[in-house]
Amino acid sequence: MSLSESHQHHHDYDQSPFQAFFAGRGPGRILIVAGLALAMVAFTGWMAIVFQLGSGDVSGPEDALGDRLPSGVPVGAVYFFGFGVGGILMAVGSSMAKAAAHRDSRVGHLVITIVISVATVLGLFLVLDGAPVSALTPRFSDGGSGGTGPTELVTTNAKSAHRNGLTMTVTRIENVGRKGQIHLQVVNKTDQSVDLPVQWFALTDADGQRYEPDSFSRGWQPTIGPGATQTGTIRLEKAVPPTSGPLRAEFNHVYRLGTIAVSGIPTR
Repeated sequence: MSLSESHQHHHDYDQSPFQAFFAGRGPGRILIVAGLALAMVAFTGWMAIVFQLGSGDVSGPEDALGDRLPSGVPVGAVYFFGFGVGGILMAVGSSMAKAAAHRDSRVGHLVITIVISVATVLGLFLVLDGAPVSALTPRFSDGGSGGTGPTELVTTNAKSAHRNGLTMTVTRIENVGRKGQIHLQVVNKTDQSVDLPVQWFALTDADGQRYEPDSFSRGWQPTIGPGATQTGTIRLEKAVPPTSGPLRAEFNHVYRLGTIAVSGIPTR
């Protein structure tokens, strides 16, 4: 073999997956595309988690890796695994495509591909634990609602309370995923702004158990101007049992008003 042929042979086998896609041959190129697509989806998922962390759309450190699947595995861990599998598929596909171009044996590549694919499918089946594959879809915002998952209705019986020109109405209570969510409407008929920050809110059930607000909740604007009506949601740190009523929702330490509370909220 001449020096130029030796150099050319070495150069071909040092090609990147992208070069191998165009210079190679056979089904290895399909693996390169599949691995690249998987890696890109996983990377997008990680960027979505970073975006949520930066915007405060997470409930706390326990959800720093995104929502948890029914198996208890956070989606961030699945994204990490998917990015690694995507990289492996690209490497195997690149090697297979180059081997096909040089008419070398591809049996070993096929065996590796089958093993990786079967292991990935089985792992995905276990971590999803009955959840749809769409549960892994990257999302860059929860729209302020806080949490994902099935919605469990607690009550739609609207109840109101009035105090010195302020009217607070609880219009709906539900559980979204593993967190309670209160739908509120506040009408300010006074001649001054009223501040109702999330930190002053609490929900209490018939047994005296308190459901504290999630400090990361973003569905409620605290300042209600004079003559204004404020509608929004407050996310709780935990779910509210549908049989825990009657419930009491209240804001404490309201300036010049003290406490405004809606009591006797029935549950189903």
